[in-house]
Amino acid sequence: MNEFPYKAFISYSHKNSRLAAWLMKRLEAYRIPRHVGSAAAGGNDQKRLGKIFRDREELPASGSLDVKLREAIGNSEFLIVLCSPDSAKSSRVNTEIRQFIEHRDSAKILCFIIEGEPNFEVPGIRSDEGCIPAELRKLHLLTGQIPLAADARSIGDGKKLALQKIVAGLLEVDLDELLRRDIRRKYRRLSVIAGSSFIVALMATGLMLRANIAEDAAREALTEAELQTARAENLVSFMLEDLASTKLRQLGRVDVMDAVVAKIVDHYNGQDDVSLSTSALARKARAYTQLGRLYLGRDERDMASSLFSRAYQKTTALLERDPQSRDALFAHMISLYFIGTNHIFNGRYAAAEKAWRERLEVSKGLSAYNDHVRVVWSHLGDINVHLGWALMELGRTEEALQQFELGLAARQANADRQPDNIQWLNSLAGGYYHLQWAQRALGQLDEAYKNTKTSNRLYRRLAEEDPTDQRALGNYARSLRWMAETEIVVGRNSDAINHLMKSIDLHDQLLTYEPDNMTFQYQGCVSTVVLAELHWRLGDKASAEAVMNSGCSTRATTLAFDHFKVHQRFHGYRLALLQADIARDNGDIARSIELNQQIQRQWRSETAEVINSLTGMRVMLGLAIQCVELAKYNGSLPSARTKLAKAIADAEGSAISKSPSWTILLDRARSLFSQTEVSIDQGR
Repeated sequence: MNEFPYKAFISYSHKNSRLAAWLMKRLEAYRIPRHVGSAAAGGNDQKRLGKIFRDREELPASGSLDVKLREAIGNSEFLIVLCSPDSAKSSRVNTEIRQFIEHRDSAKILCFIIEGEPNFEVPGIRSDEGCIPAELRKLHLLTGQIPLAADARSIGDGKKLALQKIVAGLLEVDLDELLRRDIRRKYRRLSVIAGSSFIVALMATGLMLRANIAEDAAREALTEAELQTARAENLVSFMLEDLASTKLRQLGRVDVMDAVVAKIVDHYNGQDDVSLSTSALARKARAYTQLGRLYLGRDERDMASSLFSRAYQKTTALLERDPQSRDALFAHMISLYFIGTNHIFNGRYAAAEKAWRERLEVSKGLSAYNDHVRVVWSHLGDINVHLGWALMELGRTEEALQQFELGLAARQANADRQPDNIQWLNSLAGGYYHLQWAQRALGQLDEAYKNTKTSNRLYRRLAEEDPTDQRALGNYARSLRWMAETEIVVGRNSDAINHLMKSIDLHDQLLTYEPDNMTFQYQGCVSTVVLAELHWRLGDKASAEAVMNSGCSTRATTLAFDHFKVHQRFHGYRLALLQADIARDNGDIARSIELNQQIQRQWRSETAEVINSLTGMRVMLGLAIQCVELAKYNGSLPSARTKLAKAIADAEGSAISKSPSWTILLDRARSLFSQTEVSIDQGR
């Protein structure tokens, strides 16, 4: 049993009283899943967290406030601080934190971030934007301790997952285990609840059709229909939140996910858009977008495309209702973003360009305003950059360069708009990276090298400002590889090797803390491949093999040449080609030929658009070179040489012929073609 009368004391600014009341009610009403409750209670079956103290709820009008507060704090096992700019400036909140630390273990403090920016480290955040009270920042400076923080902001965990984090902290259990148990409990009830709610809604619709029987009956049916519709919408909202936040696929509940999605889609498909209110239609569009993202992550491309198309239809309808509505313009931009992203992932670059050009046109309606919230400014800063990405793969590098320049200017304007908010530097650093990508492809090496260094410097600054920010450290680790790729082109191979080794080391560190983070896995593997390729090209085959054997333990799923994301597939081809080269150099010809044949089979399944893309040209040239080098072992030299000739001609007619990044590979292909001509003549 809990020895404290209160499980937790909620400390907050009176300006945040509504959220404090919401949190208190949710915590006191929370039912602890079986086994989790038993473990947390030392074997007893604990069903509820216990009482939560919120001073304006608990304190009577009479009596000494200070005495009551001190008693309540001393009688509370945990302190939950609602973090916002208002609470950060509240002397009352800071006093409550100080009193708790005097009587209780500071490790029992939990932060529930509702607004503002977390500023434990202080630099880079304006005082009116920081949300961490001074007493917690002082605690961090003295002890290095950062309380468990649940980020309820829409750009963070969101309210639902943040609540779960607080519950896990109060129970002192692992969040993943709590989520698993909670999912199992909820979804045992879900099919019954979902089925009955939708059936009742259907019955209500039937009642409405008979409304002409009598006015009173019609009114009663309408009231019932509205009630059932509201219940169905609440259920849909509940299911969408769970699908988005609890990662059912990772918990092995794909079957449940499919069943839930089917019910949601059936529900929305049965609605008449014309009769829906604007807010209901917007909710429908968001639902289709959320579901499309889920299926995109599962590599179910047709379903994802269908859902994104439905979202697009709904946001188009929203714009038709009110072409000047900022909310409708932004919703349409979001649906176009995901349509384009889906195309990019599948190597449909022309379709991505089309979607993102329409997105650019839609954004012009928003650009007339200067009072957007941060998330809108962020998307406006991304539009030109994303369009440039599609243009790069289409081989239209000069057009891409223009878009990257516009994108960098937009991101710089965002950074200038809030000069004290250092987080804008993240998108600014990405803008410099994309600019140098196009410059490197066009042979503008001095400018590319300069912008690569600027990008790396900005990412490093962000990582140094907050050493606990995993995302910032991951971006810095990735930028080290970008730096190395430019250094390879300009002949600074020693610097490139050092930067690649550091990139790999940092990704290994990140994966120690987040072993299942697919982004860290992928980026670390790519750095491994680039380093091994460089060692191999420089003639250090032992180092190349050592790097391949020691790095990227997850390469089988992260860099597979049959991966559903085409950009990861491209790196999978590079990895397999290098493995085949190393096997050949080690005398394992059979293994090398086997790998080469596997690559060829997969490559033949690619679309013409993928093969002829900027990155595809590089893979095709590397594959043609390898086929010729293996031809003397399998007797296919004449046909391999013909394919090499075609690959050279295609490359020379594409954008990569202008890029020093691929000059080494192209020169190698030409040299090999000449050598094999001599070999064939001598053989005759």
